[in-house]
Amino acid sequence: MSKKKIFITAFHSFISKNILNTDLFKSLIGQTDLDIWLIVPASKQSFYEANYVQANVRVLSVNTDRITNLFWSRLFSRLAFLLQSSHYLNYKKIERRLKSKNSIKGWIHYYYEIGITKLLANWSVVRKIFRKLFLLVPSSINISNLYDDLSPDVIFSTDVFDESDILISKEARKRNLPIIGMVRSWDNCYSKGVLRVLPDWLVVNNEVIKDEVTTLHDMPAENIFVGGLPQFDAFLKKPITPRDEFCRRVGLDPQKNLSSLLQPAVFYPILTDKLLKF
Repeated sequence: MSKKKIFITAFHSFISKNILNTDLFKSLIGQTDLDIWLIVPASKQSFYEANYVQANVRVLSVNTDRITNLFWSRLFSRLAFLLQSSHYLNYKKIERRLKSKNSIKGWIHYYYEIGITKLLANWSVVRKIFRKLFLLVPSSINISNLYDDLSPDVIFSTDVFDESDILISKEARKRNLPIIGMVRSWDNCYSKGVLRVLPDWLVVNNEVIKDEVTTLHDMPAENIFVGGLPQFDAFLKKPITPRDEFCRRVGLDPQKNLSSLLQPAVFYPILTDKLLKF
């Protein structure tokens, strides 16, 4: 019986903390019918090999500069930012204008960007067309070779707004492979441009991010799992102080409802189940 192959991207240093050092990864390693391939930057290959290689875990590196600096990749990356309207991105436009010392060229570039954003950013149909066109862009030969050589069964994109992650996911979408994605940080949904590849299933930290990725990026709410912060799941294993004793110790009223502050995340069991399902 052939093993199921999973690609797990790890292009951002936080992924070690968020995923690879958590019970999620330990759970996957324990599955003897899985082959796990960590897709990492070439510059960090030795680190990942030294710390994460197991009997069923291997490391593949890609030159991130080579795959992200292609003309079409840079063009669609720029368009993704213009097709999103947010306070942060509008501020960045103003910042670029000020850096140009308010030159005529700076003002023209500023109004050009503002015009495109105001005209197109609020239309879901524009985002849909944008994503369709993005899939028509030729993939980097380096990424195509990864899929040709290994034929993965499922992709876990741990940072769906990262440029390298996006290109890995694009190739998976072109090949009709299932994609599980994760929003790495709380500010990504309104600071990284329009999500270019919608995964089949998306993990987010909280309900606020779920709402953002639904309204700003067209991700169906029923395909989003609120998993909390996976690196904090380990605290659930610690000895737990009785509630009344804890409240007295820190000066809180034990009669008040504190569930919104103390609600834990249970991240890895549900996500592991999804990875094994595909």
